[in-house]
Formats: sequence, structure tokens, C-alpha cells
Amino acid sequence: MSQSIAMLDQLVGRVHGEVGKLMGVQPPPLAWSTEVPNAASNGLAVFVNPYWLANTLARFCSDHSCAVAVVFGVLAHENSHHVHGDALCAGCQRQTQELRADYEAGKVLYRAGVSAEHFKYVIAELNLAGRDYPSTEARIRTIQRGYNDASRAVHASTGGGGGWAIGLAALLTFIATAAVASSKKKRR
Repeated sequence: MSQSIAMLDQLVGRVHGEVGKLMGVQPPPLAWSTEVPNAASNGLAVFVNPYWLANTLARFCSDHSCAVAVVFGVLAHENSHHVHGDALCAGCQRQTQELRADYEAGKVLYRAGVSAEHFKYVIAELNLAGRDYPSTEARIRTIQRGYNDASRAVHASTGGGGGWAIGLAALLTFIATAAVASSKKKRR
């Protein structure tokens, strides 16, 4: 598992920097942490549980494009929480914060040139709906709305698609392929 974590570290680090660029912000510090169940922002940094991420990718992603999309989605979601200071807002509507973070993730996925379908699938399969999270259906609709809004904004301003990001997506897809393959080998 340590080799797959090392490859994930490379993928996550690159994607994290790109997410910040695509959101137009300086990304917060990023750290691996087994203290969080999946991924979180405490207002100072973004934390990702490496075992959760490796297991999620191995469980739900059979190819590299899925791994890239899921990592982009997770990091964009957590960066949105950071940018909006969600962890520092006592008494705020947690479900509203989650939907805003999902919307931002959808926008980033489009800007990165990756499909939202893989991230939406993982959100549906994880099914975190409950006290702190809105319904899975609301989350998936919101991710898609962010994706569609980003698409319309790009087409309105340039008359075309997201272009430049396709090369980045191809590079990150290559890195993710190795991480997913290594993770699956370790499980056998």
C-alpha cells in the first residue's frame, strides 16, 4: 500500500495545485491524515485520508480517467470549503455548505477537462446523506449544475471549449493509471 500511497501523493499534489489555479485561488496547505474519515478542511489546510482515497479509487475506479476525476472532485470540494471558511462558521447550514462545495467541484471538473460522471458516481455510491449532508440526488444535481454553468461560461466568453486542460488531464490520467493499478495489485 505504501507504493500506491506514494503514487497517490504525486497525483494529489499535482491536482491540488491545478485545482487552486482553476478556482483562481492560492490552494491551502495539503496534508495526508488518518485523523479524518475521508477528506476535510479545517480552515487552515485540506486533509485527505490516504487509505480512504486509495480504497475509494480501488473500489470505484476501474480506469485512470475515473481516478483523475475523483481526485479533482474531492480536492475541489474541500478547497471550496476552505475558500468559503466553512470550518470557521459556527451555526452555518452544513448542508448548504456541502452543496456549494459540490457546485464548485462541478465547475472545476469542467475547467480541468474531465468528466463529472465518475465523481458523481462515487458520491452516489458513498451515499453520505444524513444530518450533515444533503440527499445524494441533490448533490449529484448540484455537481452537474456547476459543470454545466462552467461550460456555458466558457462557451459564452470564448465560443469554444476548455481546450488547454485536456493536456493536463492526459498527464494526470497517466499518473493515476499507475496509482490505481498498484493499489489493485496490493489488494490481491
